[in-house]
Amino acid sequence: MKHKFLFPAMLLGVLFFVDKIFLIKKIQLLTQKDATFLYYQYKPELLKKLKDTYKQKKQKLLVLIGSSRLMFVDYFEFKKIYPNWELFNFSVPVNSPAYYLYIIEKIIEEDIKPDLIILETDPYLFNEFSPGFRKSNLPYSFDIWFVINHFNLFEREEVSEFLGYLLFAGKRYPPDILILLERIRNPNNQILQLFYKTDEFQRLTNGCGLPPIPIKEWYVRNLSEIEISAKRSIQWLYPNYKFSERQWIFFTKSLELLKKNQIHFLLVKPQVSPIMQEMLIKNPKTYYAHQVWKKRIQEVIQSYELIDFSENQDFFCNTFVDGSHMSRECYDPLLYEIMEVYSMIQKKNKHIKAQNHVLSKKK
Repeated sequence: MKHKFLFPAMLLGVLFFVDKIFLIKKIQLLTQKDATFLYYQYKPELLKKLKDTYKQKKQKLLVLIGSSRLMFVDYFEFKKIYPNWELFNFSVPVNSPAYYLYIIEKIIEEDIKPDLIILETDPYLFNEFSPGFRKSNLPYSFDIWFVINHFNLFEREEVSEFLGYLLFAGKRYPPDILILLERIRNPNNQILQLFYKTDEFQRLTNGCGLPPIPIKEWYVRNLSEIEISAKRSIQWLYPNYKFSERQWIFFTKSLELLKKNQIHFLLVKPQVSPIMQEMLIKNPKTYYAHQVWKKRIQEVIQSYELIDFSENQDFFCNTFVDGSHMSRECYDPLLYEIMEVYSMIQKKNKHIKAQNHVLSKKK
């Protein structure tokens, strides 16, 4: 009878061992199609770095949380302009508000109080059918306690998927055998080298993304390419658009936590190409999505807490690397505008506080 179960037990043991091979970083680099996993993997390390910097009390802390639209901030340029600040970029490709709450909860659990947190907001982030939540957040970001604490906001199928990702490395990092063979045969494989550079760059820049084109002034000059890219982005980000009530709950919980812990924040809607913006306005489905998003946002924040760069009169980017992403040269003025708004808010609050202090003395 014992022999009857010996072979299945041995087989399960071998499969379990083989599965754990995919937890090895080098194997992941050799088998994964894109670098999304690298950005998520680095975030716990970045959180520790944020905590260590906060303890030193030497610099003001700026935290960015968004999608790929906020990833390509020029860290070194920011440090030149704002030497008294340190920037930590928790933005990741293909994101959702659930991830915002996850990161903010981690920051507060570690008793960290950044001077400013910038959160990206956009109608596509609140699409119930957006690919970000299931394809990136579920496999790469959450821990078991986050899922348990917010269990009612996860579908049962998603919980099963999450447990599968948690227990089986081969599911979280599905290997592509052809890619593995190619990269073993050619250690100088272009994508593999890009992975190494991406990982190194994000550690040098506190989570900022490695630009696909290193030339800062580079942008796509062919407007037909921008148009094609914009169409693809809309098809990908707005499939069967339905406003996600649970992503809205994740989002409002994030804001409530920040307010409760008296952490300053600003919401930012990055600009997309004028071609894509026109498409979004003309399309009844995406226009409706924008109207719903705008109404909801206005209900939960003060007007000065949102910087909508698609409507901002003091900033305009006219160079783009694709339909939905600004060129690198636009990120410096974007951050400068954000910091200017923050500075004005701080001055106003300081003035109000001084006035209240004078009035209290008179009483």
